[in-house]
Amino acid sequence: MRVFGEMVALLVSDGDVAGAMALEDHWNELAASHRFRLFCAYPSDAFDAADTASLTGVCNRHSHVLVAR
Repeated sequence: MRVFGEMVALLVSDGDVAGAMALEDHWNELAASHRFRLFCAYPSDAFDAADTASLTGVCNRHSHVLVAR
């Protein structure tokens, strides 16, 4: 199964980076018990250039689940 996580990009676009990271965490929790491939697409301008912490937070969450069990 393949899943496209569009909601995270919508949350970031609305300025809710914390909400997007929380949703990424929920995807990771779901991947612990279900097999699927998650695809997310953030617009290139989604993160302010000075806000490396938010971009790093999202990237760290993605690096944990490359192939779900």
